[in-house]
Amino acid sequence: TYTFNNVFQSKNDQPHRFEVLRIDWNVSTKTSFYGRAHHSIDDSTSPQCCGNSYPNMAGPSRYPAGGIVGTVIHTFSPTLVNETTFGVNSFRQTLTPDPVSVAANDRATLGVNFPQFHPENNLYNVLPNAKFGGVQSSPSISWEQRFPFGGTNNIWTLTDIPAVIRGGHNVKAGVCVEKADRSAVKY
Repeated sequence: TYTFNNVFQSKNDQPHRFEVLRIDWNVSTKTSFYGRAHHSIDDSTSPQCCGNSYPNMAGPSRYPAGGIVGTVIHTFSPTLVNETTFGVNSFRQTLTPDPVSVAANDRATLGVNFPQFHPENNLYNVLPNAKFGGVQSSPSISWEQRFPFGGTNNIWTLTDIPAVIRGGHNVKAGVCVEKADRSAVKY
């Protein structure tokens, strides 16, 4: 008795870089300011890109991000302090296949000419999803539903937190306003 299956372990390059800058400034004896800026880069290159378990489509995924935040803390009196923070963060994601891999998976090149229900959703004219049954862990050709993909996520945040001391009680309350913009584009 034989059992056939497949396990593909491919080399993935995933460099990560994160940079932070912080500035502290004592504006006066009652007011201080600090700001932070960050920039990060996460890239991934694999022969198993695009949600495919079979290594037939290589390509990079890129995830650059950046942001800037500023905080002002002001002491109005020994019993009243206010902290205000404003920040902007941006994140981008792209998933683009390698042109050589696209050519190797082209339906016309491989002679796969049966019709598609929605050819406009197959911009690269790649092979359809396929699963081979009858064998445990058989190889399959499948594409991530958002392939190819590009998207951004931008967040703007404003918080204001006053703190009050009354006798032996500390009261801290705040307001947070946030706006998020997520634009995802399936090319």
